[in-house]
Amino acid sequence: MCSQASCQRQRRREYHRSKIRSDPLYADTVMRSRKKWRKSHPSYQKQYWLAHPKAAEHNRQQQHQRDRRRRLRHLVRNNPLVFDRAAVYKQVMLRMDQINNIHRLASSEHGSMRRIARQLHVDTRSVKKYLQTPVATPIHRPRPLKLDSLPTCSNRTPAFPASSFSIVCEQPAIPAATSSFVIISSKCECLA
Repeated sequence: MCSQASCQRQRRREYHRSKIRSDPLYADTVMRSRKKWRKSHPSYQKQYWLAHPKAAEHNRQQQHQRDRRRRLRHLVRNNPLVFDRAAVYKQVMLRMDQINNIHRLASSEHGSMRRIARQLHVDTRSVKKYLQTPVATPIHRPRPLKLDSLPTCSNRTPAFPASSFSIVCEQPAIPAATSSFVIISSKCECLA
């Protein structure tokens, strides 16, 4: 590490930039601090451009170039001779989580189809198609109970030692657990 002031400033600058990239909490604090400063100094930008005419001119030229590139990109996207929309938006089935996101954004956040398409990086026509079809309800298959694998007794003799079921067959302490007690007691009735 160099102890010169310019080197130390460079080191602090690099640390600050890397910390902003890596730590979202730090980046949020910096952003709020800058916003607060801009709010307390509203005329700073106007005074800066007046005090630095070369920088203002350079920024103006750069902005013209940025605007030109944006216009050309827009022209290319909307020109059917140059831009093949079908090549960009290939017929690809969306995954179930993407379809659920489309319905969630449309219903809970009241998003427009265009905004949803932009947010999920899909074509607007796909969003429209999936919004017109109802949400698929998940298939609910009955699951076998774990107690179904236990042997049932027709006579009153226990099939297993009673000590292994002593906790299972006790009266439940929670009233909400009575339904599970009924299931368990039907399997354990031979142990009573």
